[in-house]
Amino acid sequence: MCQCHSDQLFIVTVDRCTLEVGERCSQGMINIIRVIEQYQGSYVYRSRSSTNFIIFSLNQPINQFLCACRLFMPTIKISRFNSIQYEGYLVHLDKSNKRLYLALTKDQLGHVIKNFDYGAYSDKCPKSRGYLVYHDEKTICSIYQNELASIHQYYCLLRDKKVLRSLDYFAYESLYRTIAHKYRLSKKQAYHRLKQKHYLPTASKDFSSSFLSHTGEPYTLKGVRTVLREVDLLLTTDPTIHHHLKKILT
Repeated sequence: MCQCHSDQLFIVTVDRCTLEVGERCSQGMINIIRVIEQYQGSYVYRSRSSTNFIIFSLNQPINQFLCACRLFMPTIKISRFNSIQYEGYLVHLDKSNKRLYLALTKDQLGHVIKNFDYGAYSDKCPKSRGYLVYHDEKTICSIYQNELASIHQYYCLLRDKKVLRSLDYFAYESLYRTIAHKYRLSKKQAYHRLKQKHYLPTASKDFSSSFLSHTGEPYTLKGVRTVLREVDLLLTTDPTIHHHLKKILT
């Protein structure tokens, strides 16, 4: 992302109901992004059913930015804030390098681990998924492989992906415990069994879930990305109604 020298963050919101057509809304947001880039800003753009918004920081005074934006979008709404959380992500400005980035909160990580039944993050306790033991060993590993690849792809915008190591740990530990449960082995024996057969999953590979049979758990029936979006909704706060936002232009 572009470098910026301001410690203030801003949010631009556009209500689609105030515009004539959706295409005009999209074009307006594209124009705003171009202005942000022109002023060497850092931004995150999101679109919803009724509202589009851009979270950004600038390298120039906000008044100059406002004048440029009002030329093509007089109804623009801008507020400023110090930090904000939406869809489970924490969005803030790193003062050490003046860059805007997304972080994954502990609540979000805990919800993901819980919804995929890897265990309890708060208790640091991975668990076996006993309902998978009726599948063959390769299918079980493929299920974990698909989940890990999809989760890492879904959170590819994270600035610090090290936070996903905790999720990987729970996923691998859950896999070892599931295989140990299936074959009545110790966790260590299950690990060596998978390693010898080269069945250990990796988040770097992108597998499609289309070949997987339904395993009975709700998230597999819905699809991995669907579950991740539902987890996001649990922690979503509309950034346009945060109590600490200070409106600077309507």
